[in-house]
Amino acid sequence: MTTPTRKPKLSLTPSSPSASFSSPLNISPSSSSNIVGRSISANRLIYRPTSEVDREIYEFYSGIVRGLYSSLGLPEGAIQDAVASFELRVVNSRVKIQPFLSSNSREILKKLSGEINTFVEKQAEIERIVFIQSLARRWIIFARLKKRGDFVLLKKRNDFFKALVKDERGYLTNLNSMINGLLNPIKRNQKKYDKVIQADIDAIFGNIEQISPLHQQLIQKLEIVKTASPWPFIKGIGKVFLSIAEQFSVYFEYAENIQHAKRTLANVKRNKTKSWNLIVETKQQIEGDYGNIEIENLMNIPTERIKTYANFLEKLTEIQFPPDSILGEEHQEIINAYTVIQQVADAVKKRQEIAYARARINEIQNLLIDNIDLHAERRDIYTSGKLNESKTKKERNVYLFNDSILLTKPDKKSKFKVIEFADLAFVQVVESTGIKGFDLLTPKSRYTFLDPHGIWIKDLAELIRKKKNKVFGTPLEEVLEIEGRNNGIPIVIEVLTKWLEKTNSISELEGLLRIAGRHSLVTGLKSALDRAIKPEEIDTAIEESMIESGFDVGAVLKTYYKELPNPLLTFVLYNELLAIQKNDNLKSSQRLEQLKEIINFKLPKHCLPLLKYTMDFLAKIAQNSDRNKMTTQNVAIVMAPNLLRPKEETMDSAFDGPHVLATVQQLIEHRDYIFGDSELILANSMITLSKSTDETNKQEQVQVQEQGNQ
Repeated sequence: MTTPTRKPKLSLTPSSPSASFSSPLNISPSSSSNIVGRSISANRLIYRPTSEVDREIYEFYSGIVRGLYSSLGLPEGAIQDAVASFELRVVNSRVKIQPFLSSNSREILKKLSGEINTFVEKQAEIERIVFIQSLARRWIIFARLKKRGDFVLLKKRNDFFKALVKDERGYLTNLNSMINGLLNPIKRNQKKYDKVIQADIDAIFGNIEQISPLHQQLIQKLEIVKTASPWPFIKGIGKVFLSIAEQFSVYFEYAENIQHAKRTLANVKRNKTKSWNLIVETKQQIEGDYGNIEIENLMNIPTERIKTYANFLEKLTEIQFPPDSILGEEHQEIINAYTVIQQVADAVKKRQEIAYARARINEIQNLLIDNIDLHAERRDIYTSGKLNESKTKKERNVYLFNDSILLTKPDKKSKFKVIEFADLAFVQVVESTGIKGFDLLTPKSRYTFLDPHGIWIKDLAELIRKKKNKVFGTPLEEVLEIEGRNNGIPIVIEVLTKWLEKTNSISELEGLLRIAGRHSLVTGLKSALDRAIKPEEIDTAIEESMIESGFDVGAVLKTYYKELPNPLLTFVLYNELLAIQKNDNLKSSQRLEQLKEIINFKLPKHCLPLLKYTMDFLAKIAQNSDRNKMTTQNVAIVMAPNLLRPKEETMDSAFDGPHVLATVQQLIEHRDYIFGDSELILANSMITLSKSTDETNKQEQVQVQEQGNQ
């Protein structure tokens, strides 16, 4: 009898030697001489046959184990675990493989073979039945969808839905990594969780604990919609987002806090404070369960989440089924959901931008000893640095905002004292003679600064020019006065729309105004147009920007309306226009009558010509919807938020999205009726604009003459 080899210790609890093992192999308690070593790759015990016969029989049984698990469709890792488990049982049971199988073992294998053949035949029969059923289901789908082409749309729609659900689960995993993997363990560490640390942790994580339950609820609602819908249709997606949209207000707080959170995290990390040490210690403790949590990356994910839903719903608005089909009736719900969620996404983004600008300006304001408020709507820091005055060589700290300039000088307390804070509209910059520098003329004084590389004079000249002459972000009335336009249409709008018509983009380009242009080209063209004044200069700007796609030009066109400080339909008329749509007692004709009255008699005179021009242009796009796929409704969906919006975007105003859409859609569809009596009003508007322009020109001539006398 062979003496048993001592078994190495296992990293997992071994099976009892007496445990039953349902295998036709013969078991012998004293036959463990074949047990040796440890697998380096898997770090586990393996069975090593000692003869060719042993190997053949062993590999046969291992093959059966692998084959059975493979037939279940399990991943390779699970199959390897199963084979390893088999090997471990062989080792623990001290098996000795005989040179041939016993009659009992052979009978067991014959029985298994018969059962396997029977099972395979049954599976083949089931497969044939399922195939016939699938043909029947497909026929039912085609019958319900009316057209074969709708089947492709249905698959596309369902694929979008599946992708969203998968992405939502991944997002929820990231949220739980932040909360369960980091925040909660930190809070449980009460001994080190003092008030100072608590303030830092609260600032870094914000209200993320309120966000996670919301998405648990969203996942559940989406799953219910999927299971409750008649196969293969998924109905009620729009209702899900409309029902949960109001709760997305938690993202407003997160967006407003995100910059403060990032700065707090950067500060504790840079200074290696107790808060940072606790974060690092906690990450090390939970790394095995949650992996390496990159908190900086995870913090950014929620800021773009609502936009993800808006993009998803926008894709669904493009997939339209016949009105009398199963999914046709809910198309309007999808559109309503998209307009609401898009408004929420825009509001979140705007809050984030405002918070970012406010944080940057606060940093500057905290350096000043003077009691001065640097905050203003749309203000942001452009650049900052140090300049030396040419005569005194004194150093000045200069902060250049997008609309103003702040000059300061160092103070004894490591802070700065304000010399002057001036609006760029009243500032001039002139290149100095004899030195590499420039003269800065402000309302209070004249400064001469050294600028050896010419960087400051270039930035100043550009910002001053934009402040005085820019088109984007400037009130419509000011643009018309600057350009001397008597027809009420800014040059940039006229040139861009005619370019789109001339290149047949309005008729041939599928998704015009909806599909975003290339960011770099759109930004470049916008800057070039801001520098242009005359129509020929705008044409040149378009050519030099190497614009070839109507998507880019369309994006710039949309941007003009979006950046108007006061939208074309004005803040003042927002509630009044929406009240028409919200009044369920009004007939369609009454709505149009009231809309016509507001547009013709309450809209500011300088807005009317451009509004009519815009509606006519949008109608031209919609008239080619058979090719560009931009119906009147689709055009209104992408343009309405840029033409009519509230002064302050809130969760309540987000739910106004469908009413905003309806207003603009009616203006496009019924433009002949609404603007039919506007010819005289338009003429009066142009006369008013002409007089205003003449008065402005006279004032400028007087100013030039006065400067010449000085």
